[in-house]
This record gives sequence, structure tokens and C-alpha cells, in this order.
Amino acid sequence: HPQPSQHADREVQARPRVSSIIQIKRLNLEIACVNSRTSIIVAGETPAVRELMGALKKEKVGALLLPVSTAFHCRMLHSMAQ
Repeated sequence: HPQPSQHADREVQARPRVSSIIQIKRLNLEIACVNSRTSIIVAGETPAVRELMGALKKEKVGALLLPVSTAFHCRMLHSMAQ
């Protein structure tokens, strides 16, 4: 197990790393909400989310797929409402 300070550092680095992976892999995803330094919501189509999750797993960053019918936090939904 990592020391507590190492674990905290990894959590703090999660958001920039997620953004970097999205850009490098050119995934059609967006960071839709930052709930806290350890909880980030990413919105997009399921295959892209799964690809991001695979990349995060390789880097030992935890991720959980939330089965929802609509990505309420994302720009895609806002553009549909207009």
C-alpha cells in the first residue's frame, strides 16, 4: 500500500491526468463535474468512457461506470436544450 501522502498526491493529480488522457486519445468526453479532489464526473458515450477507464486502470487510478440514461452535467445536453 502507498503511504497516505503518496495516495493523496495521486488523487490530486487525477484531474489533470484524466484531461490529458482525453486529449491524447482524442476521446469525445468532457469533465462534466468536479465534486471534490477525489471525485470527477466524466460525460460522454459509453465506449469512450470505457476506453478512458482502461487507460486509468493501467495507471492505477480508480474509475466507476455510472449507468445513467442522460449525462445531465455535460455540454451535449445543454446544446440539445437550446
